[in-house]
Amino acid sequence: MPNSTQTFQINPQGDVSPSGAGAQMSISGSNNMPNQAQWRTASAHMTVKLPSDVWNVTPNDGTAYAFGIAPNSQSPVFSLQQNALQGSQMYVIDSGPSIKGGETRPTVIVNP
Repeated sequence: MPNSTQTFQINPQGDVSPSGAGAQMSISGSNNMPNQAQWRTASAHMTVKLPSDVWNVTPNDGTAYAFGIAPNSQSPVFSLQQNALQGSQMYVIDSGPSIKGGETRPTVIVNP
């Protein structure tokens, strides 16, 4: 299933679904797992930071690529690197100032 896309939903608090074991991806797109991802927001602006050792991005925020998503919108599609780190990989969702600090750190499971 090469070049299929996983959609990640971000709620207004910055929590992402799916995450962890529910967010299985495959570098090669095998076993019916996607090798690309797209994020969708609910009613709030979010900033997503993808680590450049996992995703096919050019860093603009240290070793990550940071981009904003307007309320009720979706991001471009991003693919896993061919040599991405495997296993549980974290990225950052920044929902701005809030009581809980504004950042969540969801994970995806990267498979070969």
